[in-house]
Amino acid sequence: MNIKLLAISVVVIIAAHLLAQDTTNNDAAYADDFSKQNIWSNWKSKSSAGEFLFNKNEGHDGKGAMEIAIGKDCPADASFCFVKYFPAVSGKTYNAIVWVKAEGVTPSCEIALAFQGKDANKIFLGTPVISSMILGSVIGEGWQRRVLTFTVPGDGAWSRTGFLLCTLGISKASQGKVYFDDFSFFQNK
Repeated sequence: MNIKLLAISVVVIIAAHLLAQDTTNNDAAYADDFSKQNIWSNWKSKSSAGEFLFNKNEGHDGKGAMEIAIGKDCPADASFCFVKYFPAVSGKTYNAIVWVKAEGVTPSCEIALAFQGKDANKIFLGTPVISSMILGSVIGEGWQRRVLTFTVPGDGAWSRTGFLLCTLGISKASQGKVYFDDFSFFQNK
């Protein structure tokens, strides 16, 4: 009987300790070289025609990259993006870095690394999209480094931030391919 009481007491003490910890200061860094099949989710606009792929032959610094391949019957207003959630807190500054390469895209397409605010339940906060965008006419050949640094505001809807939804995508695109590689996300110290 005493052993059961002791075991229950230990479990309660550990649970209380875990609940009392500050989980709002998530300093964890994330990095992915996409050398293996990615674990990002994806989204595309309703009328979009294309695929989200893992390309084992492409890569910025080694083999492996995420790829968006736009289909031949894709309308000019199509949007595609890979998506991933990262814990975030208002008042903190976050950085995302990704390498991007495009082939055969329309000059007016927009390739972007972007953040959107979500609450602790991953519900959109109605905040504006914050992005680092490059036009298809500017991206050129080869790999381009994109950086997005953002301090989550401490007021308005942003004050309820629990997550940043990070998107790697292309919009206003009717042809071509875009690759994403060597992604990292981290909080400033």
